[in-house]
Amino acid sequence: TSTTLSALSSATYGSPVTFTATLACTAGGGCAAPSTPNTGTVTFKSGGTTLGTGSVNSSGVATFTTSSLVVGSSTITAVYGGGGKWSGSTSSGKTQTITATTTTTTLTSSPNPNGYGTSATLTATVTADSPSTATPTGTVTFKNGATTLCSNVTLSSGTATCVWTTLSGDSGGTYSATAAYLSNNTTDYTSSTSSTMTQTISASSTTTTLTSSAFQNASTVGSSVTFTATVAAISGGPATGTITFTSDGAAIAACSTPVTLVSQSASCTTSVLPAGSHSISAVYAATNSNNFAASTGVLTQNVYSSTGTASIISGLPYGVWVLTPSYLGVNGTSVTVTVKPAGIFIGGTKVTGYISMSA
Repeated sequence: TSTTLSALSSATYGSPVTFTATLACTAGGGCAAPSTPNTGTVTFKSGGTTLGTGSVNSSGVATFTTSSLVVGSSTITAVYGGGGKWSGSTSSGKTQTITATTTTTTLTSSPNPNGYGTSATLTATVTADSPSTATPTGTVTFKNGATTLCSNVTLSSGTATCVWTTLSGDSGGTYSATAAYLSNNTTDYTSSTSSTMTQTISASSTTTTLTSSAFQNASTVGSSVTFTATVAAISGGPATGTITFTSDGAAIAACSTPVTLVSQSASCTTSVLPAGSHSISAVYAATNSNNFAASTGVLTQNVYSSTGTASIISGLPYGVWVLTPSYLGVNGTSVTVTVKPAGIFIGGTKVTGYISMSA
C-alpha cells in the first residue's frame, strides 16, 4: 500500500487542524477487488510523538483532527498499520506550521448609565479569533481616557473585571473607557485592545423637604416665620448648592438671593408675608448640575390677621357678637361669636360662661 498525507500547511494556535491519510494499492501489490485498502488504523505522528489515530473507511481514507499543536513548524507523518491482505505503509513527512492566534478584546459595563456616586463594573472578555478555540491567558488594564482604573487584572477563563467607583473624583457626564489585553505568552496569543466604550454617569436625583417654624404652617401678620429646606441625594452626597425661596412665585424680600446649603440645609426667615394663603417653594440648584439633579420642596403657609372689630347684635342676658377681622381663616369670612356670661340661667341651669363661634 501507499499512504498520502494532506492538511493545511499553516494554522493559528488553538485552531482545529485535520490531517487526511489516503491509502492506495501499489503496483504489484495484488490489487484484486476491493482494490483500495478499507480496513485498519492510521497513526498520525509529529516527529516521534503520536498525535492520534483514525480508522480507515471504505474509501481508504482515515482522518484525525487536533487543536493542540504547538506554535512552530513540525513534521507530520501518517503510518498505516495494515489490515487483512493489506500491508502497512508510511507517508512522506509534511511540514505543518502553527502561528500565534490573534485575539479580540470586548469591553462592557453594568450598569450603564450609572448614577453619580455609584459604581459600575467593567468586564473585559478576551477571545482567540476564529477558527482558534483556545482561551487566552494574561492580564487586562482598564483605563478612563489616559487614567488607569485597574492595572494588570489577571484573566480568569478569558475574562477580567474592574469596579469603577465614581466617587474617586469623576464628575457626572460621559467618559471613554478601554481595556488593553497583554498576553503572558506572546508565542501563542497576540495582545489586543478593545474599542472605546462610552460610560455615562447621570446626575444623582435629589429630594428637597421644606418645613415651616410655625405650628401647622399657620402664623399671623407681622410674626417671624423661618422656612427650612433640606436636600437629600439618592447617591454621591452630601449635596451642595443653593436654595431659592419664593412665595407665590415671587422672591421673598428677606431672602431675595439664593441661600447656600450648609450641611445640606438652608433657611429663610421673614415677617413680611401678608394675610392670606401662600404657596412657599424652595428650589434646589446644585453646585455641579452634572452631579446632582435639581428638586423643589413646597408647602402652604396660612397667614392670619391679629386685629378685628366686634359689635353686639342682641341684648342681655347674653349677647350675640359679630367679629369682622381683617383676615380670619383662609377664606376671610366673618365669624359670629356667641357670648354667654357667667351667672345666668338657661333652662333652669346656671351657666358658668362659654363662647361659641360659627362662620
